[in-house]
Amino acid sequence: KAQSQQYLYPYEENALIEFLLHESMLGKPVRMKHITSLAFSVTRHRPPADRPLKPPGANWAKGLERRRPELVARKNRS
Repeated sequence: KAQSQQYLYPYEENALIEFLLHESMLGKPVRMKHITSLAFSVTRHRPPADRPLKPPGANWAKGLERRRPELVARKNRS
């Protein structure tokens, strides 16, 4: 059930994580407040019937950070 309630599909989430880690590695970390708009942009390639109408909620980025420990590890090294 939890998987069906996720905002991004697993491959979309992986692409977003790779982008965030890449930007951090280049020395330009993305601010937490911008991650939700990036997630909304990732969903643009979906068919219109499957596309979310609104970006994820304010706490979604924090949940992503909890689900993906590599983001926290990278953030602590910078």
